[in-house]
Amino acid sequence: MPSLSSIFFRLASAFLVSVILTTICWRQLGRSVWIDEAMLLSNYPLTTIKAFISPLTLYDQAATPAYSFLGSIISSSEIFTLRTTLLAIISFIAVSILLAGFAGAPSTFIALLSLTAFSAPLLMLSEFKYYGLEVAGVVLSAVWYLKKNSSDLTGRDTAILISSMLLGVTSLMIV
Repeated sequence: MPSLSSIFFRLASAFLVSVILTTICWRQLGRSVWIDEAMLLSNYPLTTIKAFISPLTLYDQAATPAYSFLGSIISSSEIFTLRTTLLAIISFIAVSILLAGFAGAPSTFIALLSLTAFSAPLLMLSEFKYYGLEVAGVVLSAVWYLKKNSSDLTGRDTAILISSMLLGVTSLMIV
């Protein structure tokens, strides 16, 4: 079990990386809203618990519960603020997962450094779509799979897989 100072250092590092990644994309975050983003944005804020797990009423798709929660919180913001917040939060989540799984490994440093090489993939995290949280869910599932030591499925494993599903590994909604 990592110490409290180790956890704090990892979270502070993840915050710093998310600030750097957001700064790299800063000039491109003020672009106008695309039609699919506008259609998705028109559904927020959601007002009932059922709405968080149901298909969106004004959009021909469904969003994950985590995205619907985040979208409901930030939907009344200006577009620039909305994009900046999405990019910062989603990159913080993904980097935190990487650091929790592979802290101190050279591959983690290389993976984080590669994120800063190109801003185009980072801009996907700032779109008002649920793709960014799906990426975070895939990162969580990949880290879990790579760190799994046995074939036994424990309660912790189940919690991790449910968390990755809520982030968006599966966007399948059965109505």
